[in-house]
Amino acid sequence: MAAADYLQFAGRHAASLELSRRAGEEARTAGRLDLQSRALAGEGVVLAKRGEFEAGFELVKQALSLALEHGLTTEAVDAYQRLGTVFETAGDYASAREALASALELCRISENREPEAGCIACMAYVLRELGDWPRTLELCRDLISSREGDGVRAIAEGAVGYIRGLRGELGPARRHLTVGLESALRLDILSMQVDCAASLAVVADYDRDSDEALQRCRFLLARWERSEDHHYAVWGLRLSASLFAQAGLNDDAHACAQGLTRIATGSGHPDALAALAHALGEIALIEGEPELAAEQLGRAVDLHRSLRIPAERAQILHRAGVALAAAGERELAIERHAEAYRIARKLGARPLAGRSAAAIEDLGESVEQRLGRAATDGKGSSLSRRELEVLRLVADGRTNREIAAELFLSPRTIDMHVRNILAKLDCRSRVEASVKAGEAGLLKA
Repeated sequence: MAAADYLQFAGRHAASLELSRRAGEEARTAGRLDLQSRALAGEGVVLAKRGEFEAGFELVKQALSLALEHGLTTEAVDAYQRLGTVFETAGDYASAREALASALELCRISENREPEAGCIACMAYVLRELGDWPRTLELCRDLISSREGDGVRAIAEGAVGYIRGLRGELGPARRHLTVGLESALRLDILSMQVDCAASLAVVADYDRDSDEALQRCRFLLARWERSEDHHYAVWGLRLSASLFAQAGLNDDAHACAQGLTRIATGSGHPDALAALAHALGEIALIEGEPELAAEQLGRAVDLHRSLRIPAERAQILHRAGVALAAAGERELAIERHAEAYRIARKLGARPLAGRSAAAIEDLGESVEQRLGRAATDGKGSSLSRRELEVLRLVADGRTNREIAAELFLSPRTIDMHVRNILAKLDCRSRVEASVKAGEAGLLKA
């Protein structure tokens, strides 16, 4: 089982799966319920990381039930932690947080506190993705100061470096990420190798060091190609495709897109599909097809809507705005940049907020005017000034073509506005959106 875990962390899932199953057979022969639970949970995680989320989830649930039924507290902690990994791999970060909270609760009432640091490190990664950066930093600083093992330290250093990098604290970010990457390389932990490399590429890009950014992207791509990873490198491959395309390196951008195609085909996960659409959009942009680029990046925005990963969503929205502007869709480009700006500003991601603000200004509109007249629906989802205008016309029974004529916009732009409105109001139809908007007082001029 130790060897299976090592192979799993290295991204060698087929070999890890074989050992996990062998361990389970030997545990059953020996009548060791504790080891049976651990072997089942280990096998489930590997299946999830191969893109077989449902099968993996079922095995980890079996492991957890076995541990709880027989009062095996340490094994229950292990199963809860691995359940968190399965949810995280499937992109369900809210459920991952709940599973890890259960693991930590069991740690605190158990005599064996050894697994606690690993659970906290996993929780920090999940909270980072959810955008709870203050809590992430608090957890990681405690882990770093406590001098936990190198694996835990790699996760903590990487999470802190990612957040500080996106916030524009480039020097400290480099230091944390370098330590995290060195630990991950020494222990052959694929997840933090590709994560730290991608974060260092972001830092280099913000620092206007294109050579370093591209070097980090090449490392990430090469390391992923030596693995069977379906999750951890997704955002890095998406980022790399974008940076390669912006540098005019079409072949490298295509290599990233091919990798994302393999992942998306194997898992069908919205995160991978969104990343692939983003990569294809960047390639279309560099190949002089801005309308296709806008279409693909719009698809990436739509696919990513169901995921609670705000930092990545802001990045995708910003690039969608760039593509729309290139396609001559000024109004919708401003909307995309404005949404990216709001998310980035809420996170404290100053460089990205600055880029989105500058893009809005370049398109001839004031950031303050654009964002100052936003309204909010009852659930807190912001509707822009233009979306409110479209929503009121929808409530009047106008068709998209009629709305486009009245507002002097293209039908395609109106169609995208309507889809955004339905998503933000969590509605399936124009009628439902009109009713909900009326109840919330959004139809008043």
